[in-house]
Amino acid sequence: MQTTARSRNREQQILDVASRHLNTMGVSVEWFGEIAAELGLTRPAIYKYFVDREDLLFRCYADACDAVDARLDAAIRSTSGIVEALSAFLASDDAAGPEPAVLSEMMALPPEKRDLIWSRQRAIVERLSKLIQAGIAANLFRPLDPVVVSHAILGMASWTPIYGRWAPGANLDLIDVGSREILFQGLAADRSASPAKLAPFAPLAAPQADIFNRQAVDAAKREGILIAASFQFNRRGIGATRMEDVAAALGLSKRAIYHHIGQKQDLIDACVERAYAYFLGVMEAAELSDAPRLAVIYAAVRDIVWAASEPTVCVLAPHVGFGLLSVGEREAVGDYALQLADGYRRILERGVAEGSLRPIPIDAVVASLPGVFSWAANSPEQTPEVRMHIADQLATLATHGLCVGD
Repeated sequence: MQTTARSRNREQQILDVASRHLNTMGVSVEWFGEIAAELGLTRPAIYKYFVDREDLLFRCYADACDAVDARLDAAIRSTSGIVEALSAFLASDDAAGPEPAVLSEMMALPPEKRDLIWSRQRAIVERLSKLIQAGIAANLFRPLDPVVVSHAILGMASWTPIYGRWAPGANLDLIDVGSREILFQGLAADRSASPAKLAPFAPLAAPQADIFNRQAVDAAKREGILIAASFQFNRRGIGATRMEDVAAALGLSKRAIYHHIGQKQDLIDACVERAYAYFLGVMEAAELSDAPRLAVIYAAVRDIVWAASEPTVCVLAPHVGFGLLSVGEREAVGDYALQLADGYRRILERGVAEGSLRPIPIDAVVASLPGVFSWAANSPEQTPEVRMHIADQLATLATHGLCVGD
């Protein structure tokens, strides 16, 4: 019995370390070696507990689902109201404990195991949806799509470890505060007013080129590769996506990708650069807009959600896989994160001053806002109508919140 207990303890240690590595590196080829090195084990020792990489990934995700279920159970048991239960669920009072894996690379699993994790995730979403539906029925919540809101809540609940990697030095304690501010109250001063629907701030279009202009053709091919790679990275995960997957999606050979972009490291870095160029473009256009800041925030969230999920123009969504960036790109991302935080801080401050946004803890909102839509790029492929519906619902959630009253 003692041996069994020790074995279970070691198995859980491996799962804890593997989950943390997943949130940094995604499913990398060095995964087993890195886990073994951290725990002072040999690689063969890990195979005593897990059949292969897919088995370990599945167990990490199953363990994460167990943790989310337990967190939701505890939140419901410890409170007497719907708002209080959702607030308790978002609170990261277990921050000192092991870091559960973020469910972001399920496409790397074989179909039968993927379906099991998806079914676990759907069950959690259904539990949250029932709480939201009850809140709508009691006239506590506005009639937003309960499934979309439930996914947003899960995204916010798992945003802290992701944000800590992409925004080094950030105060992660602010995320709990900002998440609850956004989820329940939104940012609008007058939450009965609908924001004006602005045109996209930084429009994206599928690449096209004059076939008689060689440079334009090469640029269009390069952009097409980055779009396809970003879409694969968002759906499958950066670590789990192979060059072969990108090439197959485009009907090209790997040689063509090497010619236009380079090796996988070059492809990852180029997708990140393209994404941040877009995010900064949205922010800069939002700052220059003469529209009320309420409409500006709505449009910025809508545009980013759409751009990260639309396959014809897809941009990479910062999620798991930060550790796979080159050293130089990691440093650049830190600078980009600061620029974005500063820009959105100015936008929010102006909104409060003009009266379209309510007084809010601005730094907390800046830190937590991406968590509202971080999950959207990782969703299964959907129709254009569904993608726009999700973008609209998330933008409405961010600006107007879930609660009807003050």
